[in-house]
Amino acid sequence: MVESSTLQQSQTARDSFFSLPPLYALVIGINAYIDPRYPSLRSAVKDADDFNAYLTTKLQVPAERIINLRDTAATREAILQAFEDLRSLTSAHSSSFDNGRNGDIGIIVFFAGHGTRGMKPKEWEEDWATVGDYYEALCPSDMGLRRGSPSTGAVGWEADEVPAIPDRIIAALINRLSETRGNNIVRSPHPPDTVEHNTLTTLNQTLIFDCCHSAGASRTTDVEESEPSREGYVSRYIPSPPLLPHDYDREIMASLSRSTSGEGIARGFSGKNLSSHVLLAACGKEQFAHEHPKKPNGVFSYALMRVLDNPKIDIRSLTYTSLMSSIEYAQVVGPFSLLQSLLFTAIPRQNAHCQGAEVNRRLFNHRIQGGDPRFILGFKSKTGDLTLDAGTIQGITVGCKVAVYHSNLLPIPEQPNLSLGSLIVTAVDSASATLAFQPTPPTSSGPAPKPLTLSSLHPLFYCRISQRPSETLIISSNSISWLESALSPEFRASHSLTITTDTKAANLVFILEGDIVHLDHSFPLVDTHIGTRSPHTIPVGDIWLLRQVIQSVISFRFHLLRTNPDLPQKF
Repeated sequence: MVESSTLQQSQTARDSFFSLPPLYALVIGINAYIDPRYPSLRSAVKDADDFNAYLTTKLQVPAERIINLRDTAATREAILQAFEDLRSLTSAHSSSFDNGRNGDIGIIVFFAGHGTRGMKPKEWEEDWATVGDYYEALCPSDMGLRRGSPSTGAVGWEADEVPAIPDRIIAALINRLSETRGNNIVRSPHPPDTVEHNTLTTLNQTLIFDCCHSAGASRTTDVEESEPSREGYVSRYIPSPPLLPHDYDREIMASLSRSTSGEGIARGFSGKNLSSHVLLAACGKEQFAHEHPKKPNGVFSYALMRVLDNPKIDIRSLTYTSLMSSIEYAQVVGPFSLLQSLLFTAIPRQNAHCQGAEVNRRLFNHRIQGGDPRFILGFKSKTGDLTLDAGTIQGITVGCKVAVYHSNLLPIPEQPNLSLGSLIVTAVDSASATLAFQPTPPTSSGPAPKPLTLSSLHPLFYCRISQRPSETLIISSNSISWLESALSPEFRASHSLTITTDTKAANLVFILEGDIVHLDHSFPLVDTHIGTRSPHTIPVGDIWLLRQVIQSVISFRFHLLRTNPDLPQKF
């Protein structure tokens, strides 16, 4: 009985450790567009309903923390007001809701409906950079309707058609939410493999857009669009939205504090203050987002919910990048058993995108450590082929050995991420590499480790370089003991590093002066142009930065000396 009680307490503590912060959400789905010029959709409301159900059932978010707008209720004014209401809800949140974890929260904005793009007003040039001359926008249900008198902020605009909601305004509203929380969502200055990196901030914001908002969408030709259209794929895109005066939403822009509005030039939904949020977008800038012809959902929402609703997947162990990798894998190689047929079929020219400074965080959760950006995605095809999602561009060469892991998570005591075994690179392309099994080395004592086999390998797995066959990088320092303590034997082996006391024979020399480290380098091809001492220094105690510098130098040297094997250059 005592043992059972102890186990139960242990499980309760574990569940508490991995618990999500209190979540708040705005969920919008629009099928019906009032203006007859704009075609209605059939699945956007279902997408929003499905996501709302996911929040309330699987994530157990109280209904009072979710603002729902559907169809004709999702007017431009109502959507803007919903952001203000969400701001009021989150500002009223107290630490008593989350067992004292500093009052941290998560905010999710989900939109399913039409998207568009429009010509950017020239007055926005100074504070809103875009790709090309267009802004990206979400389409409210009343877009295009005429009003009896000019609306608030539309100075001298006679037609007064309700415009779309541009990326600039969405970003302003998101920034206002962060301002309410004390503007504590700046990117952590701590290394990504430290606890401090993931526990500094108190707000996690996620935008999920299943729509077209592409500046490149209208450049797609009729021929290119006809194939998905013939197959029943309806795009969520409205061309030629109503004119948007440059000061239409001037009250919203004026409401931003100087500290928030001055955080930098942006590029559409995926650019403004990307440290404040992670964006999950249904498609890229040159693509359309589609409705599924054989499912009552958008293609992206269908794939997304198949992952999130899968009982075999623990969402607490998902990062934003691993979530999107699961969806992308299904688009590339088709359905597989664990993810239960994520997509009915691969969709021409639609690939989901994940963008933001914190894409390696755990999904909807900034409380604990997330993913390690040094992990490289690998996948197993139905025929057993193993592929690494990196190639010569990333510095991968034939003979590289990689350690294989189940997830891309940084290991923590509560959730260790142990290596499953090793693979070796046998062929390399520009952006991918072929992997193969290698014999398990004999052990001198103890039982032999369980070998990694094809059947034991998950369709999606993650790799880290454990050994490089490339030319050894020779390093030195005026404090060899410091250098040896900073760079573990494992790190040296995996990066082909050799430490020497002869500074003249070294490619890199780290010179300690007080509490800083200078970097001297020897690369004859470029030293005459850039000098031999880096203008930057490293704090003597910042081992993470030291290792990052070494990894960057290895990559630089690889590309500096790389030649085209089909057309080698001779000097």
